[in-house]
Amino acid sequence: METLFNFSKSHISETLSEMISKNIIIKKNCGKLIKKIWLKAYYPGHIENYIRIGILKSSEYVKFLSAAFSVADSLNLNIQVISFNNTVDMMNAMENNALEISLSPAVSQIIYAITKDNYFIIGPVASGGSCIFSNDKFDSDQIKTSDISSMMLLSRNFMMLNKYNNISFYKNPKTGMLDFLKFKFRYIAIWEPFASFIECKGRKREKDYHDLLDDRPCCLISAGKEFYSKNNQILESIMNAYKSNENIDGRAVKIISRETSIDYDNVIKSIHRYNYSIKFDIDQLKDYANSMGILLSEEKIKKIFKMM
Repeated sequence: METLFNFSKSHISETLSEMISKNIIIKKNCGKLIKKIWLKAYYPGHIENYIRIGILKSSEYVKFLSAAFSVADSLNLNIQVISFNNTVDMMNAMENNALEISLSPAVSQIIYAITKDNYFIIGPVASGGSCIFSNDKFDSDQIKTSDISSMMLLSRNFMMLNKYNNISFYKNPKTGMLDFLKFKFRYIAIWEPFASFIECKGRKREKDYHDLLDDRPCCLISAGKEFYSKNNQILESIMNAYKSNENIDGRAVKIISRETSIDYDNVIKSIHRYNYSIKFDIDQLKDYANSMGILLSEEKIKKIFKMM
């Protein structure tokens, strides 16, 4: 750090001590001489009274975040919402214990859960809230979608229905949306609130989520095993609030609005595109996995899925 920033050793030491006292960073001794420091958001382990929730850029998560804020306020807990650009980075953070809770596509959650061993899936987020749009100016049948997500399944079913085989992937939904609006390809599979923005621009909805995937959950909720084992009651309180509480917390809306660059009012409107009343049990989980070509045993399901 002295070399990188050209500061004296004493200045760095004083600054780090101040950041530790303000609870901005965490320091751990690793042996007699080595000390490691982390920003709280990246610390690989659970921190007492501090819950990090990983999300992607989607308004699907507003209601869950609202429930989490409600419970945190009542229990004097600190919530930090960390937005990721892709599922892989989020699941790597879960694997490294740098998140307590993650909200991400069911496809990736199931794949990671059966190959890793450090988190449980505890329930569904919602279904719906996404669709396939078309640009009529194209003769090409190319469809763009996001990888390791429910959009991938949505696109697959749409392609099978129409006998298309030209698919490519966008890494960021915002850039994917903007490229689509510039007529760079014919079809896009995308979620809210980006879908509502595209519709406002006059593009045609070809198929909605429920047309191709019924009421399967788009995303699932998972919790790190360490956090789950020590804070089961907190998780249960959040899940109960999520199932019963219809209140929308402005803090959650502002986070999604900031991360998606979609205005506050349109984020609110887009929430109604989702179905939050879906049921999800072991049999439905098996069906979902089977649709992806994954066979799960009863024993494996009970090991990685803790439905609340």
